[in-house]
Amino acid sequence: MKYKRIYLGAGITLTGLITILSILGFVITGTDDKCAGTYDDPCESFLTFKNTKALSVYIYNPNDIKLSFSPEDCVASYNMYVDYYGKWVYTNFTNKTRLSNIPSSAKYVFVFPQYSTKKFKLELYKIRPDCVIKFNVSAGNYVLDPVFDRPDNLYYNVCEPVYETTTYQEPVYAVNTIYIAENDTYKNITYISKYERKESKIQVSCTDKSYVDVKTSVYNVSKVGLKCSIVKTRIECDCGTGDSNCDGKCQNGESCVNEGIGIDVFKKQMENKWQNSKQ
Repeated sequence: MKYKRIYLGAGITLTGLITILSILGFVITGTDDKCAGTYDDPCESFLTFKNTKALSVYIYNPNDIKLSFSPEDCVASYNMYVDYYGKWVYTNFTNKTRLSNIPSSAKYVFVFPQYSTKKFKLELYKIRPDCVIKFNVSAGNYVLDPVFDRPDNLYYNVCEPVYETTTYQEPVYAVNTIYIAENDTYKNITYISKYERKESKIQVSCTDKSYVDVKTSVYNVSKVGLKCSIVKTRIECDCGTGDSNCDGKCQNGESCVNEGIGIDVFKKQMENKWQNSKQ
């Protein structure tokens, strides 16, 4: 049986591994997603790795290196899962996440058998929900380019942490060796030689910052006391008066702000309000 070994090392990325497999003749496809990239709405791409040749490919990772993700812009973290007998099982191609059908004595961490098809789920988290992430893998005439776009209706809250700095005295220990004449032995005595001033940051609260995505930009509407949402191609905001429930939707019985206005008008009003607030 023909086989190929791939050794993972420092600097190799997930897209780099996909590129190598593509060069070896794998056909790899992936789905797109519109997602905020948060824990409530993670980005998901379902990938299919089809080995088209009579060549088994073994993955080795002797130093248990976790593959980084490229491009890194906007990517906070990612997880990889493989379809193992109908269940998604976490893998990062290390010895700790080897599948149970790999012999304990084996040195490889993953195998793509000849003519086999493996299914994966890529779960990705964004630094900011408005990011658009696209990773491209090209090998000859073959191109894989999944896109993680922004949701059509994106409304989210960001808590900006407020920290309090406290100071304390941390002891610095030293060791002194003394001689005990009674039994002719030496003994180490640990004592505090001095204290050093240290600082510690503790999160005491957070400032709520609400954003509304209007396709082309992200606007922080909490600066002007509004809660907004997108309804198709228009913006609706409430929280302008005391009879609003502040859910970002203009409903019957509420005195709404910017009720049903167009996006361009909304953008202009926000710009004017922010300029006035700076004066």
